[in-house]
Amino acid sequence: MSGPTPPPRARLPLGLLALALALASLGPACSASAELACEDEQCPSGQVCGATGCEGITPPDPTTTDLGRYTSTALTADKRLVAATYDAAGGNLVVAREQADGALALEIVDGWSVRGRDVVDTDSGLWTDLVVTDTATHLVWFDKTAGALRYAVQPTGESWSVETVDGGDGAVRGTHACLAVKEGVVHVAYRDESARALRYARRELDGTWKIRVVDVCAGEPDCVSPATGLAAADDEDYGEWADIAVIGQMPRIAFYDRRRGDLKMAARREGGVWETNTLDGRDPTTGEDTGDVGRFVSLALTAGRQPGLAYYDATRGALRYLVPGNQPVVVDAGTFSDPETGVTKSSPVGQFVRLRYSPDDHAVMIYLDASAIALKEAIVSGANVVAVRRLDALDPGVFVGFDVVEDRLVGAYGAWVAGEAPRTRLATFDLPLVTP
Repeated sequence: MSGPTPPPRARLPLGLLALALALASLGPACSASAELACEDEQCPSGQVCGATGCEGITPPDPTTTDLGRYTSTALTADKRLVAATYDAAGGNLVVAREQADGALALEIVDGWSVRGRDVVDTDSGLWTDLVVTDTATHLVWFDKTAGALRYAVQPTGESWSVETVDGGDGAVRGTHACLAVKEGVVHVAYRDESARALRYARRELDGTWKIRVVDVCAGEPDCVSPATGLAAADDEDYGEWADIAVIGQMPRIAFYDRRRGDLKMAARREGGVWETNTLDGRDPTTGEDTGDVGRFVSLALTAGRQPGLAYYDATRGALRYLVPGNQPVVVDAGTFSDPETGVTKSSPVGQFVRLRYSPDDHAVMIYLDASAIALKEAIVSGANVVAVRRLDALDPGVFVGFDVVEDRLVGAYGAWVAGEAPRTRLATFDLPLVTP
């Protein structure tokens, strides 16, 4: 299965389209009516001339749209949920914050905006990732209209500051974006769609960005990486499903090599040198292909700061889990007994997996069972699978984000709207974590 295809750009609602056309016709002065005689006055920023004078511009309501895809979540210091997600109908990046009463307050961060007296409406907000620190909220995402990677930071109690990091001007960069923040330094990994390559951007404490192409070759004699200074071979294709973690100040990036069907990890060493290894999909001794693995990879750190990975095995339709240095564990093979015939069957499981660790260092995964059309939970202790169960309390859906809070699973995702899939709604959950 290939990565999800972003939905087509939605048209502006008629009311907003009429408003945009009206704005386009406005000159430096506006007139509500002859009686008001406001030709000589300038409407303030964020307002236009209406029937009764200068009026505020009403933003679209994201609660009525197709919300929930590309969801990423984090928790504040007081354990309130924050979710960044994509409004597929309006093409907007939306941030939802849990309030004291448990309700979600929604805010459009990018896509639809007012600049001066002009409405700007672009398709932005795909491939979101979110980090909340003690002092700020950080976001990265893909701006489809510009073909660019975008970043925003909102210090506590202040407004958003939005930057374009990479891409645009014909170079499409920023899909499969992932984010980590360590000691104020921002680390971003993402895919260059134009070159079908993996890139890394680092924002220093002074706000400057440093961007590198990652050397993704892992000993294959036929591998060509742009990081070597050579143009990549036409059939190279890597960097999908990137996920990042930082150990010390050294980033680790897990990603999928589509050409070879391999799970790889790139580690930045001192001096800025990248070292990449194949973790699954190829026998390290013989070089033999062992299957198409690595899509939907999710990276998290154990209590001992070791990287752990959960990912989809497309060859076998299974969910796998790996701590580098160990053998991969098949967590859920998708096998089940047909209740009518008793025949053992299999179904694809493990897509859209998200991995987190519990306080006692159990690996906890939430993922999609594509045959049963249900979300499932798996728990692994060391190399032992201790639980696999359906989450019947949750509607089926995709793009799950969650954190483990003591003995609870708290998160959000895109729940399929009954009878209207692939349309989704942003759904939240707070479930007990039951470990054996």
